[in-house]
Amino acid sequence: MGSHVTGYDNALKALVTNLSEESDSDNANNRLNIIPGMVNPGDVLEIKQMLDSMNIAYTILSDISETLNAPLILPKPPFPSGGTSVSEIEDCANACGVISLCEHAGGSAAVFLKRKYGMASDTICPIGVSNTDRFLDSVCNMTGAEIPYSLEQERGRLIDAMVDVHMKTCGKRAAIFADPDIALAEFVIELGMKPVIVSSSTASRKFLQKAKSVTDCCEILNGRDLYELQRAVKSNEVDILFGNTKCTPIAKDEDVAFVRCGFPVYDRVGYHRYGIMGYHGGVYLTDMITNAIQEWEERG
Repeated sequence: MGSHVTGYDNALKALVTNLSEESDSDNANNRLNIIPGMVNPGDVLEIKQMLDSMNIAYTILSDISETLNAPLILPKPPFPSGGTSVSEIEDCANACGVISLCEHAGGSAAVFLKRKYGMASDTICPIGVSNTDRFLDSVCNMTGAEIPYSLEQERGRLIDAMVDVHMKTCGKRAAIFADPDIALAEFVIELGMKPVIVSSSTASRKFLQKAKSVTDCCEILNGRDLYELQRAVKSNEVDILFGNTKCTPIAKDEDVAFVRCGFPVYDRVGYHRYGIMGYHGGVYLTDMITNAIQEWEERG
């Protein structure tokens, strides 16, 4: 059966399985494959901007940064520009490596490319300082590129933002409902928060193992629904909840701070335009978290 995450993963694997073609030449095309998973157009744009600053050629499988955030230009074309072409998907077999940002939503495609074509492969969701560090290190190892000073500056701005708000975030008890990835939990720990609930509606043995490795004394809800999440929020003295729009009633009922993230978010305008990945996206996420806490405290 599975979930929307499983369906996305199967679709991406089917694309590369049926369309990728290894060239006759022994030379790789020196491009890097990035499989973003179920993220916002803003997240894909953040990844592209980091890679552009490193002068790296890349293929996004698949690129929604323009197709799902297209400008209104007349006469209106039948299809928006941008995206990933069939020829680019075919050529992804000749890349120097592949990085999947969401292991359960696109990770299977990365495994296929590694096994069939022998390319380097990694899975990293670049949310927060340490995960973005790991992502860029992996990019450098696969491509031979160097991290520019502009990204070092962005890293410093994120750390500065985190230090500025530590008096608001430190010690807060967090409940996280997301697709099966623990990168967000790792970031809230960097902010001094304590994840007391880590939950996903998609059951995964890997998610369970990683959640246990990231934090102890935490209730892990693996493949559970929102009813189970609300029960856990009631019993764990939660201060702040992270989740999609469908978590809104829980935040209201339990009177906790609420940060909208994940898929879907449809009760706020413009959410899709902004990324939470990378150093720059981390600043935006830090601001969202802090403002949510302040609004909660102001309600008294």
